[in-house]
Amino acid sequence: RYIKLEQIGSGGSSKVYRMLGPDLKIYALKKIKLKKLDAQNIAQYTNEIDLLKKLQGNPHIIKLIAAEQNLQQRQINVIMEHGEIDLSDRLKDLKSDMDENMLRVIWTQMLQAVNAIHQKRIIHGDLKPANFLFVNGTLKLIDFGIAKTISNDTTNIERDSQIGTVNFMSPEAIQGNTSPNGQRDPEGKMKVGRASDIWSLGCILYQIVYTKPPFGHVNSIIEKFRCIIDPTVPINFPPLLNTDLEDVIRSCLQRDHRLRPPIDGDNGLLRHPFLRSGGSSTAISPTTTVTMANAPEVLSQLGDLLRSQGVTTRHVNMFMNIGQEGLQHTGNEERQTPRYLYNTQERRTDI
Repeated sequence: RYIKLEQIGSGGSSKVYRMLGPDLKIYALKKIKLKKLDAQNIAQYTNEIDLLKKLQGNPHIIKLIAAEQNLQQRQINVIMEHGEIDLSDRLKDLKSDMDENMLRVIWTQMLQAVNAIHQKRIIHGDLKPANFLFVNGTLKLIDFGIAKTISNDTTNIERDSQIGTVNFMSPEAIQGNTSPNGQRDPEGKMKVGRASDIWSLGCILYQIVYTKPPFGHVNSIIEKFRCIIDPTVPINFPPLLNTDLEDVIRSCLQRDHRLRPPIDGDNGLLRHPFLRSGGSSTAISPTTTVTMANAPEVLSQLGDLLRSQGVTTRHVNMFMNIGQEGLQHTGNEERQTPRYLYNTQERRTDI
């Protein structure tokens, strides 16, 4: 017997409760009221249950404990494992930039989760920080309400309308077709493939690094749509210390879906140099905070980076002296790392 402890969330026709299970472990109960839902919405909930059953056993997919449909009360009850916090709330709680090694762990687990569904020929269609949940320290993918399975004879899924969270929607999901001309197929269906999820992953990584999704600063929904699909509207990439990190974000956010890398394979995201370039404990954002306590480490790593890029010893010393002088002037106050220290060459910062 499960004991209801408290409500921890709600949305639309569903409520989520924290439950104490018969084994004295904590679980999550999702109660869905069907009375005011149309057939399409009901199908989304039943589809989610079916997909969760199909995906059970993967450590990066939320675990389904039990599901029942109460026809008399017009209600669906779904019991799942309980998580501590989702990635969206985790990012809100950050007081400073995320450690680069932690970013690699999170990015790897996100890739493993999405790769698990892609191998099962499933497109999630609504990847965003809130749909990744920390469960006992492991990041797991949740919310498969609008996910769909790819037919065996195709590489895309079809949808009747645009579905997803705007900030993380791919250009082809908005345009209506994976072809460059953005036209719908003859039946008016919209086609999206695995590459659409790759774009969404890139948007999430962009938000972790730069604090907002690529067009998170655009308030108008219509204007946001235009910015996402219009190749003449650049995506801003303030330069980063780790050029591999910048490269992986850029590769995911290519408007032509055919140019985005897969997750698995020789050229896949799981084998990208960013995941093999670990070792630094310095935060990775252009707004890295430097204090008197971490200044020696940060400046030392900046010096190593400059030398690795072929900068002469004289110029390295010049940059180091600038950093030392700046810290002497600030005393015990914190300040942001000068932006120009993030790059030693003139490079494009948008695509």
